[in-house]
Amino acid sequence: AAISSVDAVVALIDIPDGVSRIHASRRIFDAIKRAGSDIPVLHHIRFPAGAARDEIVIKTGSWVGGLLVDGLGDGAMIEVEGEDLDFLRTTSFGLLQVHDQGGGRYPRPFNCLLFGG
Repeated sequence: AAISSVDAVVALIDIPDGVSRIHASRRIFDAIKRAGSDIPVLHHIRFPAGAARDEIVIKTGSWVGGLLVDGLGDGAMIEVEGEDLDFLRTTSFGLLQVHDQGGGRYPRPFNCLLFGG
Protein backbone atom coordinates (compact mmCIF):
# COMPACT_ATOMS: atom_id res chain seq x y z
CA ALA A 1 0.00 0.00 0.00
CA ALA A 2 3.08 2.24 0.07
CA ILE A 3 2.58 3.26 -3.55
CA SER A 4 -0.75 4.92 -2.76
CA SER A 5 1.05 7.32 -0.40
CA VAL A 6 3.78 8.30 -2.88
CA ASP A 7 3.51 11.84 -4.23
CA ALA A 8 4.74 11.09 -7.75
CA VAL A 9 3.62 12.18 -11.20
CA VAL A 10 4.76 9.02 -13.00
CA ALA A 11 6.37 5.68 -12.19
CA LEU A 12 9.14 4.07 -14.24
CA ILE A 13 9.54 0.33 -14.50
CA ASP A 14 13.24 -0.41 -14.85
CA ILE A 15 13.87 -4.17 -14.80
CA PRO A 16 17.45 -5.33 -14.14
CA ASP A 17 19.28 -7.51 -16.64
CA GLY A 18 18.65 -11.22 -16.20
CA VAL A 19 15.07 -10.76 -14.93
CA SER A 20 12.06 -11.43 -17.16
CA ARG A 21 10.66 -8.00 -18.03
CA ILE A 22 7.24 -9.44 -18.85
CA HIS A 23 6.83 -11.40 -15.61
CA ALA A 24 8.30 -8.71 -13.38
CA SER A 25 6.16 -6.02 -15.00
CA ARG A 26 2.99 -8.06 -14.53
CA ARG A 27 3.83 -8.51 -10.82
CA ILE A 28 4.44 -4.75 -10.47
CA PHE A 29 1.12 -3.91 -12.13
CA ASP A 30 -0.65 -6.40 -9.88
CA ALA A 31 0.81 -4.61 -6.83
CA ILE A 32 -0.19 -1.20 -8.23
CA LYS A 33 -3.74 -2.44 -8.81
CA ARG A 34 -3.99 -3.96 -5.31
CA ALA A 35 -2.82 -0.64 -3.85
CA GLY A 36 -5.63 1.14 -5.67
CA SER A 37 -3.23 3.47 -7.44
CA ASP A 38 -3.83 4.95 -10.88
CA ILE A 39 -0.32 6.36 -11.27
CA PRO A 40 0.81 6.45 -14.92
CA VAL A 41 3.59 3.96 -15.61
CA LEU A 42 6.31 4.09 -18.26
CA HIS A 43 8.42 1.11 -19.24
CA HIS A 44 12.08 2.21 -19.14
CA ILE A 45 14.19 0.28 -21.63
CA ARG A 46 17.96 0.69 -21.88
CA PHE A 47 20.23 -0.48 -24.65
CA PRO A 48 24.04 -0.23 -24.78
CA ALA A 49 25.68 2.37 -26.98
CA GLY A 50 26.00 1.09 -30.52
CA ALA A 51 23.03 -1.31 -30.28
CA ALA A 52 21.72 -2.24 -33.71
CA ARG A 53 18.54 -0.42 -34.66
CA ASP A 54 16.82 -3.69 -35.54
CA GLU A 55 17.60 -4.97 -32.05
CA ILE A 56 16.15 -1.81 -30.47
CA VAL A 57 12.92 -2.05 -32.46
CA ILE A 58 12.41 -5.81 -32.07
CA LYS A 59 13.28 -6.02 -28.38
CA THR A 60 11.27 -2.93 -27.44
CA GLY A 61 8.25 -4.33 -29.26
CA SER A 62 8.54 -7.78 -27.76
CA TRP A 63 9.34 -6.62 -24.22
CA VAL A 64 6.78 -3.82 -23.98
CA GLY A 65 4.26 -4.11 -26.83
CA GLY A 66 2.25 -6.98 -25.37
CA LEU A 67 2.14 -5.35 -21.96
CA LEU A 68 0.79 -2.10 -23.44
CA VAL A 69 -1.86 -3.93 -25.47
CA ASP A 70 -2.92 -5.67 -22.25
CA GLY A 71 -3.38 -2.22 -20.68
CA LEU A 72 -0.24 -2.51 -18.54
CA GLY A 73 1.52 0.80 -18.91
CA ASP A 74 1.16 4.19 -20.48
CA GLY A 75 4.22 4.32 -22.69
CA ALA A 76 7.88 3.57 -23.16
CA MET A 77 11.04 5.45 -22.35
CA ILE A 78 13.83 4.22 -24.63
CA GLU A 79 17.42 5.03 -23.68
CA VAL A 80 20.35 4.42 -26.03
CA GLU A 81 23.49 6.48 -25.56
CA GLY A 82 24.56 8.07 -28.83
CA GLU A 83 21.44 7.08 -30.79
CA ASP A 84 19.57 9.58 -32.95
CA LEU A 85 16.61 11.05 -31.02
CA ASP A 86 14.40 11.10 -34.10
CA PHE A 87 14.86 7.34 -34.50
CA LEU A 88 14.01 6.77 -30.82
CA ARG A 89 10.97 9.04 -31.10
CA THR A 90 9.58 7.26 -34.15
CA THR A 91 10.27 3.85 -32.57
CA SER A 92 8.41 4.78 -29.39
CA PHE A 93 5.59 6.46 -31.30
CA GLY A 94 5.17 3.41 -33.56
CA LEU A 95 4.90 1.19 -30.51
CA LEU A 96 2.22 3.46 -29.06
CA GLN A 97 0.25 3.47 -32.32
CA VAL A 98 0.08 -0.32 -32.21
CA HIS A 99 -0.89 -0.10 -28.53
CA ASP A 100 -3.74 2.29 -29.30
CA GLN A 101 -5.02 0.14 -32.19
CA GLY A 102 -4.84 -2.97 -30.01
CA GLY A 103 -7.50 -1.67 -27.66
CA GLY A 104 -5.19 -0.47 -24.89
CA ARG A 105 -6.15 2.63 -22.98
CA TYR A 106 -5.26 5.85 -24.72
CA PRO A 107 -1.65 6.89 -24.08
CA ARG A 108 -1.12 9.86 -21.78
CA PRO A 109 0.67 13.01 -23.00
CA PHE A 110 4.09 12.02 -21.68
CA ASN A 111 4.04 8.66 -23.43
CA CYS A 112 7.49 8.72 -25.02
CA LEU A 113 10.50 10.10 -23.22
CA LEU A 114 13.70 9.61 -25.13
CA PHE A 115 17.34 9.59 -24.18
CA GLY A 116 20.04 9.42 -26.81
CA GLY A 117 22.38 11.82 -28.48
